[in-house]
Amino acid sequence: MSQWRNPIADIFDRLAPSNPTDTATQIILFEILTVFPEEVVKNTRLKLGQNRREEVKQSLRASASRVIETMTSVLQGVNDDRTHCQVFRALESWLAADALPPNDRILLTIMLPMGFDLLANTQTSEALHSTVSQALSKAIFLAEESRKHPDLAWLCANRVFQLHDTYLRLVSEEDPARTTNIVHLFTDLAESLTEDFITTPGQGLGDFRTIELILLCMQHYDYEIAELTFDFWYKFSAALYKLDNSDMQEVYKPYVMRLIAALCHHCQLEADREGLPDKDDEFTAFRERCNDMVDEVAFIVGSRDAFRMLTERLSQMSAQGPPWNVTEATLFTMTALGPKLVPEESELIPPVLDAVLALPDKCHVAVRYTGIRLLGKLAEWLSHHPQYLWTDNHSVLSLVVNSLNTPVVAAGAYTLQQVCTFCREHLRPHASNLGDLVISVQQQLGPSGVLSTEAISGLLQGATHVLAEAGDSTRLLALLEVQLRPIDDMLLNPNHQILHRNHISDPVLWADRVAVLFRELSELRPHKSSTGGSLSSNQAQPITSKSQDNPSEVSAASDKGGNPEYLLLSLDDSLALAQRAWHSLDGTLQRWTADTRIVERVSRTIKYMVRFLSTAASPLVDPLVNRLVSTYKIHPHSCFLYLASILVDEFGRMPSCVPGLISLVNTLAETTFQTLNSAEALEQNPDTIEDFFRLCTRCVQRAPLALMSSSCFRGILEYSLACLSYERRDAHAAVLRFLGELLSCTRDNDKTVDSALRTNTVNIFNEMGARFVYGLVEAAILKLPLYLSHDFAEILYDISRLVDRPKYLEWLEAAARSLPVVGVGGTVTVTPAQLDTFLHSARAANTIRELANALKVLGRLYV
Repeated sequence: MSQWRNPIADIFDRLAPSNPTDTATQIILFEILTVFPEEVVKNTRLKLGQNRREEVKQSLRASASRVIETMTSVLQGVNDDRTHCQVFRALESWLAADALPPNDRILLTIMLPMGFDLLANTQTSEALHSTVSQALSKAIFLAEESRKHPDLAWLCANRVFQLHDTYLRLVSEEDPARTTNIVHLFTDLAESLTEDFITTPGQGLGDFRTIELILLCMQHYDYEIAELTFDFWYKFSAALYKLDNSDMQEVYKPYVMRLIAALCHHCQLEADREGLPDKDDEFTAFRERCNDMVDEVAFIVGSRDAFRMLTERLSQMSAQGPPWNVTEATLFTMTALGPKLVPEESELIPPVLDAVLALPDKCHVAVRYTGIRLLGKLAEWLSHHPQYLWTDNHSVLSLVVNSLNTPVVAAGAYTLQQVCTFCREHLRPHASNLGDLVISVQQQLGPSGVLSTEAISGLLQGATHVLAEAGDSTRLLALLEVQLRPIDDMLLNPNHQILHRNHISDPVLWADRVAVLFRELSELRPHKSSTGGSLSSNQAQPITSKSQDNPSEVSAASDKGGNPEYLLLSLDDSLALAQRAWHSLDGTLQRWTADTRIVERVSRTIKYMVRFLSTAASPLVDPLVNRLVSTYKIHPHSCFLYLASILVDEFGRMPSCVPGLISLVNTLAETTFQTLNSAEALEQNPDTIEDFFRLCTRCVQRAPLALMSSSCFRGILEYSLACLSYERRDAHAAVLRFLGELLSCTRDNDKTVDSALRTNTVNIFNEMGARFVYGLVEAAILKLPLYLSHDFAEILYDISRLVDRPKYLEWLEAAARSLPVVGVGGTVTVTPAQLDTFLHSARAANTIRELANALKVLGRLYV
């Protein structure tokens, strides 16, 4: 390919048919013309490099006039659908590759108009109709740069407007395939002209007719047609949000109101449906996407005005009341707006709330389900209007409690969780009753499968919040016992069989519920330390901090809903909860020690348990460490490395604990190095790499000097070098994060850095810096995606600040000049001048961003 200087001209010379009626040869010609731009220009998997790609693209552009003339000649001279389809496929390919001049006279006056004429003709075959619409879609995409290509933009806009009647005719003829093609063009045009809607609303290319076409599609009886327009609405909403102009929002408010009304209409269930919609049904998923859309655009119209419009929609129905499915759809759409209403709202919410509380027993189950779920969405509002919680038999909580033994139990569980979260202060006097209720409901309905996993999680979250803040450790322990007893029964039965995943016979189901409980408790910790998913260096606040009033109690603060309340929870009771859970969880680790899925989920539960107790978990540390070490040697589950990182995070600030933690790291590292002892092993164990370097990062954050003095530290550095080009994103990010933390702890502007720590780090990079710089440059330019350039630049920048700059620049130049300059077939990948430009930019870079940009520019030459 590198030796082929004029490929398109050669293709024409060899394949251009001498006979205009030779359709077979024409099809072959246009098949090649279709594939060539796609593979050479758009296929990023071909490592051609920017220089070669640009060379090929220029070759394509040089042949553009001949290609357009040939396409036009065939379209005008041959009356064959198959040939026409191939011509428009080729047109699509060349437009997508930006190989045709958008303002070409023949393109604008003959080819594109012919395409629009074919779409307007309802007799056009379905295959040709689809192919033409895809080609025109690419032309409309180019029209997005309307200021560069005004003629193309105006042509596309005017011809799309003319498809209005075609759309109506196709809808009346119930032609879904062709209708879909037209709707795609309407949406593509609207997306392309979004900027014009903002800059010149109602004028020029910002003509409101485009949005009217989109709203016309929203009125289609098929929700799948309406959903095709969603991409435009998201783009349009993002543009208005970025503009942040209330006057502009007011201009488009009527259109967005119509959008919300149309979405509400499309959410209506079938009138003859008897039960609840299937949660896995496609229409159920569509309804959720509708609510996501309402949530997205609500700021344009104001949530209050949109909510008012929905209430008026119900009141305008017949005197007998709206059909049940209209009521349900309206309540469902309100669930997207309810959380956005201010707590002081007193005009619109009370009538809706009263209507939900007064729903008759004979109302449709879907109406009751959605109404109860709406109450959950209004939980924050209810926290400011507690009179609705307990007033009488028609209160929110009585409705929710009564729902827990009905088909709408999932909605009741969700709303109870939300009320417990936002209205804790009002529920605290009733915490014991609430705890008994949740325990009873789970015991009665949990094993039957009536309660979904999500519903039970909601009940546990809500009850745990309230019970913990009320200090009701007795019921917390009882709630925990309900989750642990089935695990104990499994452990006592040597013949126990897991029937299938997430069945009541699966210990994971129950371990996950224990995790819910401890996760909620851990969120009540004051100034909680960073979670496993974040590598923040916030210092953990031990749960053993004594209250001034009672040394046997500790405080827990909540940051959800209202002002934080500092409540008391006994340290002994907290330990009792954890020790009770540990007994069952440890037994599970022993019983299913080789089952990765079970071990990972149990480890996740233990993580939350340790986070909850923080340094008060010390009575559990020895048995936990023993379990990690003994099991990891035989079954190296990566989640054990994750658990070890949690222990380092929680206990690493305590000098007395550091030697034991480093000993644990050394032991785990020995097995980890054996697991990752080859290139194939590295490729097969991304989770191990990620979790191991997360553990190493925690050690750098908590006890860097101790880690540097450990026997495993040299191995850690070698493996970090080996993983610089690792293609798995999360694992690679963990490696770079480790190096970043190692370098950042010695920055000059950090006056708290220990001199010994800085000296050790400088010595490490004086010795290994050249290898790291080479590995980073090679990975950034040759191995990994360009969007990672900033991450590599950050490490390189820190190395340049740590070691002598002349030495760093010498390493950088050596790494850059070791890159290949000639590609496959002898094509020039990078010229000496381009390499010199990179080195100049990299040397002159004063910020990480400037260095990252230099890496990106060089990297594009290799992609």
